[in-house]
Amino acid sequence: MILHFFLPHKHKRKYKKAHLLSQKAIIIYLLSFVALQLFFSSLRRLVPGVLGTTSAITKQDIISLTNAERQKNGFLGLKENTELDHAAEAKAKNMFEENYWAHLSPSGKSPWVWIQQAGYKYRYAGENLARSFNTSQNAMDAWMASTMGHRENILNNKYQEIGVAVEDGVLNGEKTTLIVQLFGTQANAIAIKPQIGNMAASSTNTNLSTEVPSKDVPVANPRVNSATVEVVQPPTFLSKFITINTYAVMRLFTIGLIVLLSALGLIDLYVSWCKGSLSQLHTRHATHIGVISLSFIILFIMRAGSVI
Repeated sequence: MILHFFLPHKHKRKYKKAHLLSQKAIIIYLLSFVALQLFFSSLRRLVPGVLGTTSAITKQDIISLTNAERQKNGFLGLKENTELDHAAEAKAKNMFEENYWAHLSPSGKSPWVWIQQAGYKYRYAGENLARSFNTSQNAMDAWMASTMGHRENILNNKYQEIGVAVEDGVLNGEKTTLIVQLFGTQANAIAIKPQIGNMAASSTNTNLSTEVPSKDVPVANPRVNSATVEVVQPPTFLSKFITINTYAVMRLFTIGLIVLLSALGLIDLYVSWCKGSLSQLHTRHATHIGVISLSFIILFIMRAGSVI
């Protein structure tokens, strides 16, 4: 009967768990999770551009949020510079063109190359990158929570100007939004007296993570992280009409699994209590409690975007 899939039922003088709580069902749930991941991986290669996210991120929001964080910590806001904007835009477009996600391009160009080509002569410069976030606030929160130097770049009192680019495109077969955030102080800029804030000590630290570049002068071979380069595949015709958000799908699947197993477990608990067989609970529910715990862990570590 269909009800046996959802409710405990009598079988040979004993009450069996609902079919959806059986060992076979648990294996099917886990295999489904793996199958979804493999399906998305294959789709990313076979139908470029179908997978991806849509965002509501704007350049002005990123600049406003950056200055809000600086002012919150007692520092002067940054002034938007058109040359840094152009450099950020060129860097973002190059990442799509050469199909990479890193500070250093496959052709060997460092972040400082884009800044210099835009005509910006700098004394200090830095770069933050973000991708696949849905909102400007989410991207800013990720930068501020980062331990790789993004927060230090945002709160670095040496910087006086900022440039930002927000570009949509297809990277490694997946639609995404790239954010390039460049910081700088011009070579002929007049020094500004540092503001005193509760982050003053860390904001003036010059030993920032090499994964998030911040340089006082140009260098020939900056130590920045690299990326695995794949063959660039153009978006397909189908991608113009269909977009699948892998993060949303996997999150919905995980939440659905947690709700289903929790509801079925409570029903089984109630029936066991009514039948006076609570002593069997430790064996009846050990597996599905483990799956619920694993699902919560996956849900917790799942992220919509990434920063470097």
